[in-house]
Amino acid sequence: MARDGFFSHEGANGASPAQRISAAGIQWTRVGENIATCQSISQAESTFMDEPKFERNHRWNILNADYNRVGIGIVKGSDGTLYVTEDFAQVR
Repeated sequence: MARDGFFSHEGANGASPAQRISAAGIQWTRVGENIATCQSISQAESTFMDEPKFERNHRWNILNADYNRVGIGIVKGSDGTLYVTEDFAQVR
């Protein structure tokens, strides 16, 4: 996303989070993804966690006990913006 200048759960090649996780060889029963653009990691955390409780949102993904795996990627764009991706999975 940082390299190609876009922000979406759908990849530049059209792949969904579930498709990307499957392509990595992970056998899952449930997946979720959080993405954010921000200036600092603490800003990303606030963005994710300052959402309403008990709704299907970023916070819900983070606190969902059904997910037993997480992958986190952080990249700094050429303008200094951080692109944060958190992928969650319940693996078989």
